[in-house]
Amino acid sequence: MGEKSHYNYRVEPQDVDFTLRATIPSLGSAILNTAGIDAHGKGFGVDALNADNHSWVLSRMAVELTASHAVYRLYDRHVDQRIRPGALHA
Repeated sequence: MGEKSHYNYRVEPQDVDFTLRATIPSLGSAILNTAGIDAHGKGFGVDALNADNHSWVLSRMAVELTASHAVYRLYDRHVDQRIRPGALHA
């Protein structure tokens, strides 16, 4: 199993709707950005993959939300990367 990483974020005004709650697209963007940052830190970010003429594609993502974050509220993202055997092809 891969190691867990921890990142802190803050909901900014451009990330909220008229109720001052974070929008689903802004939360999805934060999740994808976190995945990219974490992959880069672990040596298989887009830059490292592109050097070998490879890339990665998000084929499926499921997110369950129980509440939406308010503007200027701090929140964190834990990354638990699990790579399936055979998921990375040479």
